[in-house]
Amino acid sequence: MLDSPSQSEIEITVRDNGVGFRLDRVPKARIGLRTSVIARMQAIGGVAEIKTAPGQGTEIKLRWPK
Repeated sequence: MLDSPSQSEIEITVRDNGVGFRLDRVPKARIGLRTSVIARMQAIGGVAEIKTAPGQGTEIKLRWPK
């Protein structure tokens, strides 16, 4: 879903109903979430929220300024 909750912000939400995972168990050396998603969002003044749990699927919400 793509949304613009305010005049100054863009938001994208991606959800799946997959197997989910424990975010705290992702090895520090894995660059996928930390570098490719979280760090890149921070670099542009945005934020990445990741909600996931085993058996619960995953939701990733990205917000950044326009």
